[in-house]
Amino acid sequence: MACRRRHRSRHHLRPDRRTPHPMTTKTHSTDVEVADDGAVRIVTLNRSHRLNAMTQAMFDSVTAALVDASLDPDVSCVVMTGSGRAFSAGWDMAEMGQPGSPLDGRRHGPVPCIEELLGFPKPLLCAVNGIAVGFGATTPLHADLTIASEEARFRFPFAELGLAGESAVSATLPLRIGYQQAARLLLTGAWIDASEAAELGLVWKVTKSDDLMAHTLEIAHRIAALPIEATSATKKLLLASRTDLVRGALAREMECYDRLLGGPANLAAIDRFLQA
Repeated sequence: MACRRRHRSRHHLRPDRRTPHPMTTKTHSTDVEVADDGAVRIVTLNRSHRLNAMTQAMFDSVTAALVDASLDPDVSCVVMTGSGRAFSAGWDMAEMGQPGSPLDGRRHGPVPCIEELLGFPKPLLCAVNGIAVGFGATTPLHADLTIASEEARFRFPFAELGLAGESAVSATLPLRIGYQQAARLLLTGAWIDASEAAELGLVWKVTKSDDLMAHTLEIAHRIAALPIEATSATKKLLLASRTDLVRGALAREMECYDRLLGGPANLAAIDRFLQA
């Protein structure tokens, strides 16, 4: 299928005999790659040497990529994935520990990106290729379908970091897997593998690692082939009953972040990480 690159893409997409789309380039960040496979936009976290840990520049780039996709009439579906052996290891602890990194008026860190995920109007799929921690584990909860490779592992380590959740996880996780399982994962920070994630309903299905992108793109193209007015309206209806709940959870979590981020427990956790 024709591929319009917004950054260099590592995905080998199937050829298409149709007239290729004209190549267009738009730079968000060297650590976030954006490519179009027909009507499917692929957003790849590409900081593999740091397990795709999120920097401010990456949060900004993902936000911009989602905004662009929502406004682009040629995009009918979006796939998010990661490069290397991680989907994302969450917010980069080294950057989190820098002066001025705590949320300033809620304009920085993951907040704008989370808000864009919450309101994203088009079908969104996550292809979780490996480790998914923190933001990497909460992002798939905003996807309409999440497909994981057999090597994927999930963890919500917020309490260990002296924090109490982000990305509206206090609502999206119990909605997805039930209260007690959500409480177990959030209070203990336990790892779960792809098989358990599927059993809990955290992900839709698990594939072999080599088949992950091909299978995800097959589903994405099936969705993209349908009228965008219909798929967007369907998504809006599916989310309508939970929108206020999820946005309320995000607001409460941000209040906790304002209080806990940069506090003694959080700073001690960051210090332990940086000295490890």
